[in-house]
Amino acid sequence: MRFVELLRLCYSCDIRVHAVVELLRLCYSCDIRVHAVVELLRLCYSCDIRVHAVVELLRLCYSCDIRVNAVVELLRLCYSCDIRVHAVVELLRLCYSCDIRVHAVVELLRLCYSCDIRVHAVVELLRLCYSCDIRVHAVVELLRLCYSCDIRVHAVVELLRLCYSCDIRVHAVVELLRLCYSCDIRVHAVVELLRLCYSCDIRVHAVVELLRLCYSCDIRVHAVVELLRLCYSCDIRVHAVVELLRLCYSCDIRVHVVVELLRLCYSCDIRVHAVVELLRLCYSCDIRVHAVVELLRLCYSCDIRVHAVVELLRLCYSCDIRVHAVVELLRLCYSLRH
Repeated sequence: MRFVELLRLCYSCDIRVHAVVELLRLCYSCDIRVHAVVELLRLCYSCDIRVHAVVELLRLCYSCDIRVNAVVELLRLCYSCDIRVHAVVELLRLCYSCDIRVHAVVELLRLCYSCDIRVHAVVELLRLCYSCDIRVHAVVELLRLCYSCDIRVHAVVELLRLCYSCDIRVHAVVELLRLCYSCDIRVHAVVELLRLCYSCDIRVHAVVELLRLCYSCDIRVHAVVELLRLCYSCDIRVHAVVELLRLCYSCDIRVHVVVELLRLCYSCDIRVHAVVELLRLCYSCDIRVHAVVELLRLCYSCDIRVHAVVELLRLCYSCDIRVHAVVELLRLCYSLRH
């Protein structure tokens, strides 16, 4: 009766009987009962999947020692996700080479379905994890986190590629993504940060520190990227940027001014420690940073180095002279010099 049922189904699906014979031969060698084959064929019919793909799946499952119920589960999931079976075959082949069991793939596909992520991205993730020796549970964790953050998987693939080139393990990326989630920073900015850190030979723990600080200061990550770019061009290491941001935070100075300061220092060939010193002094004198920017701009036009300005400010502080007088003095010196 089962064979009659099979033939009826094959007839309705326009499947030739030689394929059914092949299926039955395979089922016999795998000790799979024919009712499972009927179930598979019914599912294939509803999904518009041809039987040769099912034969391929069963062959692969046989070589991987995966029972057919897992394949049925995979196909059911693929049907609900509108994923074609060739992708499942590719997944199973990859899992076999990575020694990942199919239940993890089912879990990944379920997660991808809830996240609206197509299976080709999962295949790409698994390929990358295999090359990085990252087990699939970390990928599941990443995808779960991305789902809560509304981050698409292609960005995660990009992150993992970058981490692989930088020899950064995935737990640091998870930490970064968790932090980005709390800061409402999208992952493309993190990718940009990591790219920059890689070119500057800055390890990811410093980026985490920067992001934590930015979060406490309500500074968005694009400003940090700008800072790091500038520091890279000035050969300033990230610990100095962290120091600047900490100081700015205590002075309630926003980071765009720090970027402006660093740009100006770069054009004046002034190293960042002098700017930190200036900011510390201004903080003790209750002088806002826009005055420091003005001072540096004026010093640049007068060819006066910043150590003289620091000295002037120290003297003004001891004499209770405010910075506008120093600006006026420098302007006068400039007019007398010319």
